[in-house]
Amino acid sequence: MNNPSHLPLLALIGGATAIAFAPIFVRVSEVGPLATAFWRLLLAWPALWLWMALEKHQRPALRQPSGFADILRLAAAGFFFAGDLSLWRWSLRITPVANSTLLVNYAPIWVTFGSWWLFRERIEKIFLAGLVLATLFAWVLLDEGLGPWQVLGGLLVLMGIFLAR
Repeated sequence: MNNPSHLPLLALIGGATAIAFAPIFVRVSEVGPLATAFWRLLLAWPALWLWMALEKHQRPALRQPSGFADILRLAAAGFFFAGDLSLWRWSLRITPVANSTLLVNYAPIWVTFGSWWLFRERIEKIFLAGLVLATLFAWVLLDEGLGPWQVLGGLLVLMGIFLAR
């Protein structure tokens, strides 16, 4: 597998594996959920900074905020992202990892509903059929009944989804 054509596939498998273990690492972390989110961002910062520095000549110049409205939009984006990070991590502490991860990955359902409701997008029947089928089979993954902690954890995940999307 040292062939360069296999490199993207290996990167995909490595990335998917890292993403799959992320909620488990949050669950077993010795620090709290918010500290885990903080360290996730802080430890990623040097690698992202280096990447940006290496590609500086390849990207167009960034537009600077031109007024209070731009600054408010940027602050809102940061607030919603922080809400998504913190609420999902709190849900991982109080509900099973599988349930929390399943619910956070329901974002396409909410995006589909929102695009239909807010923007009157036409949703194809085949897409809706696939969405319903995937949702029904996903519920098979839920391993426990819906006790009070599972409901609270699910609500935290859904609030995080709405904040991030």
